Amino acid sequence: ELTDEQIDSLPPEVRQTYRQLRAMDPVERVRFLGHAELVNAAWAFLTPVCVDGDLLWVWPNVDPDFRVVLARNWVQDNRRDIDADGWDGEAVAAALAEPEPDHPLWVHFERVHVRSFRAMLPDPATWGIGTGTRLVAPGVEVLYVYDTSTLAGGVWQPYDPRYVCPVLMHLVDGRWLVRNLGSEEDPVIWG
Repeated sequence: ELTDEQIDSLPPEVRQTYRQLRAMDPVERVRFLGHAELVNAAWAFLTPVCVDGDLLWVWPNVDPDFRVVLARNWVQDNRRDIDADGWDGEAVAAALAEPEPDHPLWVHFERVHVRSFRAMLPDPATWGIGTGTRLVAPGVEVLYVYDTSTLAGGVWQPYDPRYVCPVLMHLVDGRWLVRNLGSEEDPVIWG
C-alpha cells in the first residue's frame, strides 16, 4: 500500500489506475488482475502473429493440442502436394506441431496461418479485448477481440451487436496458452 505522498508522485494516468484498483472490492480486484494476465497472454500471441507475421516466435504459446490440430489440418489440406513431393504426412504434421519446429515446410505452414489469422481479426491498430470473459471449463476461458475504431469513445455499449473474434485460452502449468482462434469451440473436438 502506497502512502498519499507516493501516490501523488505518480504520473496522472498511473495514479488514477492505482486509485481505481485500490477502491475495488478485493474479490473484484483479484478477478480483474487475473483478467489482465489472461489478456496479456492473448496480446503476446496476437501482436507477433498479426503485426509482425511471426508465428514461429509465439508457437510455444499455442496449446499443444491446438498445434496438433493446426498441423494435421494443414497437412490434410495440402495432402496432394505433400505426397507428390515425397513427404510423409504424419511425420510432417508431427514436426510442425513441435514447440520449436524446424521443418522445411514451416515457412509455408506459417504463411497460410498468419494470413488466416490476420483475415479474421480487425486491424491491429484498432484492437480491443472485452472486459468480460466466458468461462468454458476450469482453466479454459474465451476472450473477444473487437474493432474499437467504430465505437463511440472506444467503449462497447451493452446490447450493441458487433463482430468479435473469439480467442480460446487454456491455463497449462500456470501459463495461458492459445487453445483456439476464431471459435469458442475446443479444437480437439472438431480437429
